[in-house]
Amino acid sequence: MTTKISSEELKRRILEHDYVPTHIKLSEEEAKKVLERYNIIPQQLPKILSTDPIVQIIGANPGDIIMIIRESPTGGVSIAYRYVVPDLEKEKKPKRAGSRKHKKVSEEEMYEGAEEESIEEEIPLEILEEMGYTEEEGNVDY
Repeated sequence: MTTKISSEELKRRILEHDYVPTHIKLSEEEAKKVLERYNIIPQQLPKILSTDPIVQIIGANPGDIIMIIRESPTGGVSIAYRYVVPDLEKEKKPKRAGSRKHKKVSEEEMYEGAEEESIEEEIPLEILEEMGYTEEEGNVDY
């Protein structure tokens, strides 16, 4: 039997899960105090993507600062801060159909009208002789 739960119930369950630390979106005033306390700018904080489920649940947007409170029986309470950044891969606009399509071209069409070029080049006899090649040895094809 499948039980349906509402999106609000799902959010509540995620936020209250034992392994999910408390995430709090800071107000502009609170964020300013944190930045002043550590003498940093927001971009110096560790990042969290705007597409992270917790970020979406608490309603944070790129540019916001989130305080994360972790509780541990051995480590006590620790507080960390994250700067919300856009997920550029997810937020890219979808490509329009046909905008980057190329016509498939056969090998014959690719070279159609092109003159055959030889990759061999004629080397002057003087240069060949300087390199030690002679006509008598038969190792030069003229």
